[in-house]
Amino acid sequence: MYGPVDGPMTEDTPHRPTSEKGRVREQVVNTLLEAFSAGTVRGVVARSADFYGPGADGNGIPNMLVLQRMLAGKAAQWIVSADQPHSLTYSTDCGRALPLLVADESAHNRVWHLPTAHPPITIRRMVEIAADILGAAGKIQTMPRWMLRVGGLFDRTIRELPEMAYQYDRPYLFDSTAFEEHFAFAPTSYEQGIRETIASMHGPEA
Repeated sequence: MYGPVDGPMTEDTPHRPTSEKGRVREQVVNTLLEAFSAGTVRGVVARSADFYGPGADGNGIPNMLVLQRMLAGKAAQWIVSADQPHSLTYSTDCGRALPLLVADESAHNRVWHLPTAHPPITIRRMVEIAADILGAAGKIQTMPRWMLRVGGLFDRTIRELPEMAYQYDRPYLFDSTAFEEHFAFAPTSYEQGIRETIASMHGPEA
């Protein structure tokens, strides 16, 4: 819902959605925040960057396009550019973070960015780490916008990507400092997260 952003995204970043998905999310969140202010609902809004990790095989884009393909002996794929810094939120960190938000009443009725490792990683570096773990070649293919439009004719997940391509052609910097400081929470490093994700997909020998 932030739309294209130059610089880090925080909980205070203005909403400037340029996609259908972003506009729907903005409407939902505004409804929740109005209910929070009115005192009719107590809750939190928790946001993440693109997420990867155990349990994200069916909807985590890094799992699907990078790690699953590498495990199958195929070249990794990514969107528009593999060399832009891109924050990724680790699924296990989400699982640890959400109960903390629920249990802490002082954290209620506001927006939080879930803990996300920093500095952000490039997908090319993610492929290098995974290739080292797997003992495989670190090949990667990038999909330009026109290829996303063609792929969307056959794949529902890819169909949603062209309007979100702006997230991949520039640095995507997701700042979770507020959560980390409030809960004294250290996000899992990308190296550890990638290793644990591969182990969950490939068996403990990974």
